[in-house]
Amino acid sequence: MSTYPNQQFRIILASLLIYQSPLLAFGFGGPKNPTGPKSIAVKLQSTTQGREISPWIYGIGANMREGHNEKNVWSLHPSLVRWGGNTTERFNWKRNAWNTGSDWFFINTSPRFPDVVDYMIADDQKHHAASAITIPMLGWVAKDKTSVSFPVSKFGKQQSEENGAGIGIDLSGKFLKTSPSATSIPFTPSDAAAWVKHLKRKMQGETRIYIIGNEPMLWNSTHRDVHPDPATYEEVAQKYIATAKAIRTEDPKAVIAGPALWGWLATELSAFDLEGPWSGGKKRVDRKKHGDKPFLGWFLEQVVAEEKKFGKSLIDAIDVHYYPENLLIRDSQKASTDEARVARIRGTRSLWDDSYTDESWIDDKIRMIRRLHDYAKIKPNLGVCIGEYNFYGEQDIAGAIALAEVLGTFARESVACAAYWTFPPEGSPTAAAFRLLRNYDGQGGALGSWLIPNNIETTDDSSVLTTYDKDTGTAKFLVLNKTIGTAKTFTFDGLALSSQSKVTQYSITQTSPNQVTSTALPTNERVSIEAPPLSAHVIVITGLKL
Repeated sequence: MSTYPNQQFRIILASLLIYQSPLLAFGFGGPKNPTGPKSIAVKLQSTTQGREISPWIYGIGANMREGHNEKNVWSLHPSLVRWGGNTTERFNWKRNAWNTGSDWFFINTSPRFPDVVDYMIADDQKHHAASAITIPMLGWVAKDKTSVSFPVSKFGKQQSEENGAGIGIDLSGKFLKTSPSATSIPFTPSDAAAWVKHLKRKMQGETRIYIIGNEPMLWNSTHRDVHPDPATYEEVAQKYIATAKAIRTEDPKAVIAGPALWGWLATELSAFDLEGPWSGGKKRVDRKKHGDKPFLGWFLEQVVAEEKKFGKSLIDAIDVHYYPENLLIRDSQKASTDEARVARIRGTRSLWDDSYTDESWIDDKIRMIRRLHDYAKIKPNLGVCIGEYNFYGEQDIAGAIALAEVLGTFARESVACAAYWTFPPEGSPTAAAFRLLRNYDGQGGALGSWLIPNNIETTDDSSVLTTYDKDTGTAKFLVLNKTIGTAKTFTFDGLALSSQSKVTQYSITQTSPNQVTSTALPTNERVSIEAPPLSAHVIVITGLKL
C-alpha cells in the first residue's frame, strides 16, 4: 500500500462479497475496562523448551520516498527494510521511475534518490538490516518520469485533478479507460531476472529476499489504468510462477515470498469473485470454478505442483498483509477514547486467537497468523510473513501498547518476517514502543532471540513474553499492562540472582508515552515491578543461570 489501504474500496468489497449483511455489528463485546488480577506472578519454564525468534520480524515497510534513511528510522534499529507498496509494482529499475496508481492520479514520477533501490540496499547494509525487494508481477512498469494515464487535456474534466492529471473518473462518475502504453511498458519475467542479477551483485554475501508482486487482488482498483479487469485465480498463479522461476534460475540462494495479498479476504477469494459484468452479475464464480477452495490454498497447491516439475523451490514464505478492518480502530479522531483504545488492543487477537471473532464487517474468526501456518502445511518448512501491517493510533499510548503486543505476537507465533507500514512516526508513542523492543537503551539493547515459555496467559489485561541468552545469562521480559485504569504488580520469582546480577526496567507509560525511560531495580531474591495502566516494559536481568 501507499499511505494506508484503499479503505473505501475494501468496504465495498466486503459488502459485495460476503454472504452477510453489510451492516454487521460494529459493537465491542467484552469488558470496556478489563481488570483481572492486580498481582501477577511470572514463572519461567525450562530453557530447553525454547526456540529461536526470527530476526526479521522487526521490519519496516518504508521506501525511500518516505525518508527511510532519516535518523528517526535508524534509531528504531529495524532488522529488515522492505521495498514495497503500490508504486513498487510499477517500478522501472532501469529508469528509476514508477507510476503512483490510484494513490496519486496515476502519474509517472521518480523517487527522491537516483538508483533508489541500490541506495536503499547500501543504507540497509550500513545499518545491518536485511533488504526485502518487491519484484513487479503485474506486467507493466513506468516508461518515463512524466507521463500521465488520464490527462485532462485528453479526457476532459474529472472528479479530482492535479496539475493536469485526472483521477480517471469523469464528472458523471464513469470510470475512464486509457491505454497502458500511455504511461507504461511491459515488464516480463525475463526483465525480473535481469533486475535480480543486478540485485544479487549489490547484495553479495547478504540474505536476499524477493517479494513477488504487491496486492494483486487490488490491481483493478490501484492500477486500473493498466489492469482494469479483476485478477483471477489463474492469472495470479501463472504470473507468480513465471516470475518465481526467473528469480530462482538467476539467484538459487534467494528467499522468495509471495503473493503479497492485501488481507484476509484476498486469501479467500479472487478479485474476479466480486459480482460484475465480467461474472454475469454472480458472486464467487472464480472460487466455485476451483472446487470452492480458498484462493491461497489453491494457489499454494499450484506452486508446489510446479516445484515438483521445476525441481527447485518457488516459494519460501507466504506473504500476506494485515490491517484491522474495525472502523473504530481506523478512526484517528477517536484514537484516544477509551472505547477505541480497548478495541485497538483487543483487536490484536485477530492475529492469533482461535476463539476471537473480528469486530468488523468480517465478523469471523480470522486468526490470521495461525491461518497462514495452516496453509503453510501444504509445503514443509514454508515460512509465514506479514509483509505489511499497522494497527493505527500511532500518536496514542494504546497504539504503542498494541504495537508492542503485535511484535510480541510475531515472536510467540513463529512469524518469519514482518514489516510495519510505513514506519512509526518520529517522536510518536509507536516509535517509542518499537525502540522498547529494539533499542531500549539507545545502544542497540533489544529483546532476546531465544524465546522461552512462561506461565502467563495472554489476555485482554496483560501479557508477558520472555527471552533468555544462556551465553550471557540474561533474561528479558516484555511486560504489558493493557488495562485502561488498573495498575498491576508483576513479580518474578526463583531467578537465582547472583552478586553480579543487575535488574533494569525500561518503560513507556501514559505519563511518558513518547520516550523510553529506565530505572535500576534492587537485586533482591524476588524482583517486582509496578506497571501503571496502559504501559509497556522490558525488564532486563543479567547474571542468571537458568
